Amino acid sequence: MRSLQTRSPALAMPSLSVSYSISPPPAFSASTSTPEPSSTLSYPLDASTPLAHLESLERALQSARDDLNARLTEWKDALKDVEKPAKKSKKKSAEEDEDEGDDEEEE
Repeated sequence: MRSLQTRSPALAMPSLSVSYSISPPPAFSASTSTPEPSSTLSYPLDASTPLAHLESLERALQSARDDLNARLTEWKDALKDVEKPAKKSKKKSAEEDEDEGDDEEEE
């Protein structure tokens, strides 16, 4: 997530904008079901009164959190197959190291 800001242009309704950018590993090959790698999400705010502004900001923050969690989960699911082989080889190396340690203790 790059930035979290509220802005209030002259004649526009104020809004909360959240931008994110995902940089997948080089081994990842994009498909038609790949989530968007970067985006800016906007949530309107009510600036009619200070209380309405705070309440709308609270709702906007909750929506932003929910949307970002959903998008990041999509990316996690898309990348799980790319990351699995690396994890397995690391785990196997760790197990081999433990086995070598056991052999040394037996001697």
